[in-house]
Amino acid sequence: MDSKPMQSDPDGLRQRAEDKLQKRPADDPHGAADTQRLLHELQVHQIELEMQNETLRQTQVELEYLASEQAAHLRELAADLTRAEQRERDRLHELLHDEMQPLLVAARLSLSGFTPETAQEDCRRAAADACAHLSRVIQMARDLSLRLSPPQIRERGLNAALASLCGWVRENHGLEVELICAPDTEPGDMALRLLYFNAVRELLMNVVKHAGTARVTLTLWRDDADTLRITVADRGGGFEPDTIPAGTGLAAIGRRLGMIGGTLQIDSRPGDGTVATLSVPLGTAERAPDSRGGYKGKGEEDAQDTDSG
Repeated sequence: MDSKPMQSDPDGLRQRAEDKLQKRPADDPHGAADTQRLLHELQVHQIELEMQNETLRQTQVELEYLASEQAAHLRELAADLTRAEQRERDRLHELLHDEMQPLLVAARLSLSGFTPETAQEDCRRAAADACAHLSRVIQMARDLSLRLSPPQIRERGLNAALASLCGWVRENHGLEVELICAPDTEPGDMALRLLYFNAVRELLMNVVKHAGTARVTLTLWRDDADTLRITVADRGGGFEPDTIPAGTGLAAIGRRLGMIGGTLQIDSRPGDGTVATLSVPLGTAERAPDSRGGYKGKGEEDAQDTDSG
């Protein structure tokens, strides 16, 4: 007689018990004991099955909750991207309409008054004015180009792009940025480089707007094999991190980093400065420099610079 339990087939176990009941004489004590043992095993397996079903139900509920939470995060991210795009359009409109267009009009007016009778000195003065206006327009266009798609980040990597950003912030906003880059802190993925660059730019601009200080320290170091940490530390006015509104650039940075397993931590108190720490995954595949000394990373062709703040 084969008495090995059929652990994965409760229905088969029940059928075995019923067959034995039919074949054994009613007064056979061994057959009754064997049948009782089989029925006990069946009950045990039924309880195990119920427990497994309950575990599956709980897992399904958890998965549905996670899926709903992830969908909510995706909706938030899509809304953030839409708002960021609209903010960028508004900035472009303001730059073109309020700054570049008046300069171009002024240059045209400076040159439009020339006649054969215009004195040479007046011509030189008008030409100098027009040249100054056009020089300012060219500088604005150059700054806009750098902001929309910084060439350094594609040609030389994140560290070089951040060095260029620090120079731009100093020249345009008077903020001195001490840049400290530890070795081996260059992401190989182009989309990640752009994300980090935009996040750092947003943090630096927050210092310019709100910190009330002229110095800040920007530090990059590798915490472990796959994690890059970036801190922006100032000794400005500080604030209460709990008061950050959900729709601000800082909140958007935190959500974007969260979508790739990163975090944004803000340590600040009123009157005691602010330290913002980005913890971001570098990814498993690091890219080697190409023949031009730049880096070719995944997503380089379609990565977009979408400003957060």
